[in-house]
Amino acid sequence: WLRCSIDGCSTRTSVKYRHYVPDAVVTAYPAAGLSPWTEVRALDGTADGGTYAKGAGTRATTGLRFKLAQGVGSPGIAWIEALNLPTTVCDPGPTPLVPYYSSAVDPMWRRPGVQGPLTLRHALRAVREPGPLGALWGPLYPRTGFVQQAQDYRAGAVAAQRVADIVTRRNQPHVYRALPGGGGRGQWPPGAVVEGDAGTHRWQLLAPRTGSCGVFAGSATPPQGVVDPLGRNVSASGAYAWNLWRPYRCCRRRGQWLLHHWGN
Repeated sequence: WLRCSIDGCSTRTSVKYRHYVPDAVVTAYPAAGLSPWTEVRALDGTADGGTYAKGAGTRATTGLRFKLAQGVGSPGIAWIEALNLPTTVCDPGPTPLVPYYSSAVDPMWRRPGVQGPLTLRHALRAVREPGPLGALWGPLYPRTGFVQQAQDYRAGAVAAQRVADIVTRRNQPHVYRALPGGGGRGQWPPGAVVEGDAGTHRWQLLAPRTGSCGVFAGSATPPQGVVDPLGRNVSASGAYAWNLWRPYRCCRRRGQWLLHHWGN
């Protein structure tokens, strides 16, 4: 930092911190009124999923599932702000409990056909397990509520990943508010979420049970005959919630100008 006053200028240093912040709670569920976060169910209005979960037999047989979804500023942000530790904790960008995405008001979430043709770059993006033969959870595009997936938890995870992909980017062809990242001198907000990249985000399961942080499809599915650990995450109601954690970097401001910085 360069600090100048009437007595002259001097340089000062400060420590750069990097940590994750629970930016948003992302939910995925089969029909209006079934969000696991009861306080934000009103965002659905009269929207209806009309999905296999309500008994559409053909969809249940083929594995085509539909999820409504929401992305709301995490209440955990308020707890972080209450710590009041500006020298060691970076300022989160989003506002707690503010809705940034609701599929109920986004017509693109229900209509795959109106999103236009996919480029090769978009077509190759997917939630996929590691390795050259890693199992496919679901493609990222088109970013709608429809997911071809036999297991319900994985279908919900793909829907949540699509929401994160939308709200962490600007100028997307959807109805949403981009997650703000903060910024300013001495602050480096997180970038866009990239599926499978723990350096850009991590997911923490909140419902139907709580879990640790990680990326979706971070490990391979067990061989046939071995119990799948993800089976315990399947919700009887088809409703799921995750905290979306993103990395922030910041340092204490000790001057008018930041001359140089280094380190992650």
